[in-house]
Amino acid sequence: MRLRVKSDDPTLNSRRETIARRVISEFGERLPERLLIFLDDVDWPDWKDEQPANRGFHVILPWVGIDQGPTYLGDFVAEDAESSYGVLTEFVYLHGSTCLFDIGLTMTLAHELQHVIQQTHNRTAMAASRLIREFVDETNNDVKFQWSDIPNEREARIVQKRVAVTFYDDKAISAFIDARIANAVNAADAEDWRFVQGLDPTLPYDLTQHTIEVFKRLREYRPALRALLPRITARPEFAGVDLSEFFED
Repeated sequence: MRLRVKSDDPTLNSRRETIARRVISEFGERLPERLLIFLDDVDWPDWKDEQPANRGFHVILPWVGIDQGPTYLGDFVAEDAESSYGVLTEFVYLHGSTCLFDIGLTMTLAHELQHVIQQTHNRTAMAASRLIREFVDETNNDVKFQWSDIPNEREARIVQKRVAVTFYDDKAISAFIDARIANAVNAADAEDWRFVQGLDPTLPYDLTQHTIEVFKRLREYRPALRALLPRITARPEFAGVDLSEFFED
């Protein structure tokens, strides 16, 4: 696993790296070795403008979108002779604005690392969540789903708060989330933060079982979901997955 922090301020660089490594330690040895985590000090426009509420993301490499990323990203990767897009398999990126606040950095990094865990250890459920996302997009969200209704996203939000309460007191976390709600970029962003505010991170969450339950809610849309299956299984990261269990009554 490789962590790269971009900042011209050595003190700030050290602080962010310390926070990031503290979060990484919460996931132990479950993280893959060929993972690059990059903390930027700016919001890269090509990765931010289309989704202003986006604070960071996780992708599987190789990824065509990497070519629209910062030119300096390659320089950071090149610091390690063994690091190249031909070797690295997963990439987590956090925008600079995400890293401005310790709690924000902690929560977003924990969120994205949980997606890494999902991809590494539960590809089937991850593929099922991707199918739901594709369906929501295709139908212009006729089912009125929020991000928190998508199973892998709900789990990531639970984990991000669970990690946060490990390092910060409840009042500080609540105040941070209230500030995010007050400064939300749109209504969906505010609603998302309200969901996180109301989460009890101590409650258990079974990703596979919850995914099955969501598919039951979508029973009437199964033909549309099945029609989208080839799009999901054509993605290299989901090659060979079998989603049949989620279509059973």
